[in-house]
Amino acid sequence: MKIKNLFSMLAMVGMLFATSCSQDEAIGGASAGDYVDATFTIGTADGMGTRAIGDGTTVDKVACTVYDEEGNEMDLYQIVDITNKTATYSVRLAKGQNYRVAFFAYNEAADAYDVTDLKNIEVKAGQNCNAEGRDAFTAYYDVTTGKTMNAFEETITLYRPFAQLNLGIDAEEFEAAEKAGIVVSKSKIVVSNVYNVFSAYDDAVAATDAAEEMVFELADVPTETLKADANNDGTDEEYTYLALNYILVGDKNTEKALTDIEFIWETENGKTNNPTTTFINIPVQRNYRTNILGRLLTNPATFNIVIDEKFEKPDYIVDENENTVHYVNVSTAAELQAALDAAPNGTIINITDDITGDVTATQKADVKIAIFGNGKQYNGVITVDGKSKTYTTAGLTIKDLNFAAASISADACIRLGNGTNATRYTCNVIVSGCTFDVPGAVGVKSYTGGDKNLTITGCTATANAHSLVQAKGIDGIIIENTAVNSKNGMNFNNSTNVVINNCNADTKGYAARFGESSGGTGAAEAYSIKNSTLKSACDDGDAVIILRGTADYSTLTIENTTIDGTTQITNTATDAVVIVDGVAL
Repeated sequence: MKIKNLFSMLAMVGMLFATSCSQDEAIGGASAGDYVDATFTIGTADGMGTRAIGDGTTVDKVACTVYDEEGNEMDLYQIVDITNKTATYSVRLAKGQNYRVAFFAYNEAADAYDVTDLKNIEVKAGQNCNAEGRDAFTAYYDVTTGKTMNAFEETITLYRPFAQLNLGIDAEEFEAAEKAGIVVSKSKIVVSNVYNVFSAYDDAVAATDAAEEMVFELADVPTETLKADANNDGTDEEYTYLALNYILVGDKNTEKALTDIEFIWETENGKTNNPTTTFINIPVQRNYRTNILGRLLTNPATFNIVIDEKFEKPDYIVDENENTVHYVNVSTAAELQAALDAAPNGTIINITDDITGDVTATQKADVKIAIFGNGKQYNGVITVDGKSKTYTTAGLTIKDLNFAAASISADACIRLGNGTNATRYTCNVIVSGCTFDVPGAVGVKSYTGGDKNLTITGCTATANAHSLVQAKGIDGIIIENTAVNSKNGMNFNNSTNVVINNCNADTKGYAARFGESSGGTGAAEAYSIKNSTLKSACDDGDAVIILRGTADYSTLTIENTTIDGTTQITNTATDAVVIVDGVAL
């Protein structure tokens, strides 16, 4: 959920002094005399996509300047328009010198910042709530002695120095509030422990500034929809905005800070909340989103607080009942195991380094947790232990983890149980954005049957892998937006309620297989493949799609799907029906 496109911005200009040098031709480049041309192309990590809150598109000016190696500002300050999403800052610098170039991109109409001194950028007082134009971006670049010996160009990415704070309600809360005569039209926020002065030279809160309270005055609520993944299922939910603000909370690379928030709202007919709503010790962090979501109008004591991954990872989640943060960084298998053992409901375990080792996630009633891999490499096995209890209120999300190793200790990277009856019956496992690249190993495998609800989304099984999934009697499987390039593809055995959607399989053996080769007559089941491309080399006599044994009496519906192979479909199951784009085969 991250936007990575680059939009360029920035300015021009500068001059120093002029003398000539007989070495000019030997040095080369576009320099002349004692000068060298330097060009900076600047963009943000958010890009310039379709206009939306927090996408960085409100920025229309950039202030930029140059400091010498002692930190003294040179006479090269400029504010430059962003034209057609692009601008360039070009200066001439003396050869053989060190410099720091600072940038601060902002929205002029918002009138939120005094940018006359980039070491002391002031957040102006009297700010209104819900002003998206306060979004801003910054960076600095150090030019070294060697760099200045020739003309050069650099591309610099700007990041926002602010945290985004959002309040929102879901459709159910909106309807309940509306029935009670409350439709919020304006809101006001008072926050503690924030700063008012920023230094683009240091990319930090200015040394002269101190944390204090800041008021964002009553103003119209945003009309856009607030989108956030509050339940960690990999899909954003939609909320109605009650408030939006950008706040200065710390330096670059600092951890989260805690703030108290007073929330005041007003309806069109002047009704307001009295007493006002206060949230205590809410986590905020620069370039992250904190979303406070829940019953903010009809029951202010119940709410979720999430820092959204669209800015930076990992998300923070505050449990809706306890109002405490459950967020853990881990960098070893031992730390990961300890975090899994201790995790209360709502915990996000953030992997910060490549990990080697095996761990077990033991499911518990009413405990849903997530492991965020952040693209790190995992050399080992994650086993989900269902305790043979069928905890339908449990859940585990494994997200953005790259399983890569020469070999591992088991036949699968993610195991639903370990093959014994005591560990079976896992529930609500979501595998999102993971890569499986272990030679001969399955991506996700179940062993004894009885598991409920497995979702695999946005994953890749490479040519090294045995297969993406080997499912033994799982009730409820969704495979979507996934690339299957492994030797074999997806084997569902006697699983039920299986859906494959928007997948691309290119395998040596079968792409999708339903039913077990033995075990007697199966019950009638419904399988679905849609919007996909399934291709197989059909090695060892395999077909692209196979129905067999315990797929007896089942119906496989295939829609808008390309099937490519020597043998497209083999159906040896008794009275099983295959329907392709409405036509029974």
